[in-house]
Amino acid sequence: MAGSGTRIHHRSLRLLWLSAVAIVLAACGAAPAANTSPTSSAAATTAPAAPTEAAAAPTVAPAAPTEAPAAATEAPAGGSSEVSGEITVLNWNVSAAVDKVFQDQAVEFSKTHPNTKVNMTLLPFDQYNQKLTLLMSSGSAPDIAGLPADVMAFAEQGKIVPLDQYIQLTPELQDPAQTRVEAHNMVKFKDGHIYAMQSGSLCSMQLYYNQELFDKAGVAYPTDDWTWDDFLAAAKKLTIKNGDDTTQWGADLGYLLGWDGGWQAIAASFGADIMDTNFNPKQINLNSPEVVQAWQFMQDLVYKDKVAPPPAARDALGQAGGPFQSDKVAMVPDGCWMLSSYKDAIKKLGMAVLPKGKAGHVHPIWYANAYVVTNDSKNKQLAYEFLRWLAVDQKANEMMAGAGLNCGAPLLKKYDDLYSTAWKNVSGGDACVKSLDTAKFFQIFSTNWPEINDKVITPEWDKYVNGTQTAQQMADAINGPVNEMLNK
Repeated sequence: MAGSGTRIHHRSLRLLWLSAVAIVLAACGAAPAANTSPTSSAAATTAPAAPTEAAAAPTVAPAAPTEAPAAATEAPAGGSSEVSGEITVLNWNVSAAVDKVFQDQAVEFSKTHPNTKVNMTLLPFDQYNQKLTLLMSSGSAPDIAGLPADVMAFAEQGKIVPLDQYIQLTPELQDPAQTRVEAHNMVKFKDGHIYAMQSGSLCSMQLYYNQELFDKAGVAYPTDDWTWDDFLAAAKKLTIKNGDDTTQWGADLGYLLGWDGGWQAIAASFGADIMDTNFNPKQINLNSPEVVQAWQFMQDLVYKDKVAPPPAARDALGQAGGPFQSDKVAMVPDGCWMLSSYKDAIKKLGMAVLPKGKAGHVHPIWYANAYVVTNDSKNKQLAYEFLRWLAVDQKANEMMAGAGLNCGAPLLKKYDDLYSTAWKNVSGGDACVKSLDTAKFFQIFSTNWPEINDKVITPEWDKYVNGTQTAQQMADAINGPVNEMLNK
């Protein structure tokens, strides 16, 4: 999230249009959600969210549940146009271009499904979760909702519907030859059931760089073999000072400051085993040597090596739209959702995969967009059919890909070429899909994670970001309380 505010937000929501343990998408050779983990508003650029270390994703389609999910009481439609009625969809605003796609998709669906109507309501991001929570508690929830910050609680309270039995009636969504079925593992919030459907693309973090600034400094462009030490060495060469004033920064921390796959990616590349599970974790190793090393490396970029701007300078650079867009920052590790903005702002934009640590390359993975069906819905058949259509229909995918924003890979592999239009003309733009080859899922889903974030993490994180405490001091301050609250 842009700026230097003090609250760590949920990445999942911010990512929406993209919008997103260790899920390795080995099948993504050609290849945003919302998740519920937090991200640092003090550090991240403009989008997503949280971390863990997970088990590698299976390479086969997930096994069908042994019994039908209790929440769905109607027979699934299974991908039929023979549905009727009216449904409401609640989501949040992303941008004018993406918002128009959402609205246009709702209209197009009704054209192809006679006697149906999809009412799409988009709210300001900061109002979305509160509004949805009120609707959920009052029994007047929309039929469909963008993946909310409180999704774990909603799943445990039976307020959202498991989608397994619907997905089972859509064969291509279970076939690893056609679908990136690993994505289903990112939304198994309770009892191993799938609770959300993805549309848009799966995406990750890349290293963006300004080729003109590299050329002027005579520094070679980043390569896939770069280490974090190479990143630092280049940042030093690319930092320009005029007396005590820095006129050009070698790097910005970008989304490394995020808590849903930001700093976790660099820590995991250093070899960190961050947590035991993404869903109601009982142990998060926030004081492990590798986590502390990653945090200290990031802080040193700002306060020791002085190659990245501190918060006040970041805010000043943000007046140009963001630190990297200011043309005074040479490179930034950032999320896939920033591709469109960076393409517009940087004349010669380059991209690469993130640098590697001793454990190799590690990238976060997010949903571009994901939706849930609420238990209040009176027409779950139509609700699922709309979500199925968003994921598998040619026209629906053309509309989303046509916005040119998706730096990643769609759920269905047959639409890879559609989504490649966003990055194929950018030098090194294939990092959008190469990064998914080493992707891990770092989102944290816990019913009390927002409370943990507000009460324990944010106050200490602010001190760390402002340079008033070291990485080790922060780790010592938060590790015990965080794990204690997770086990309440």
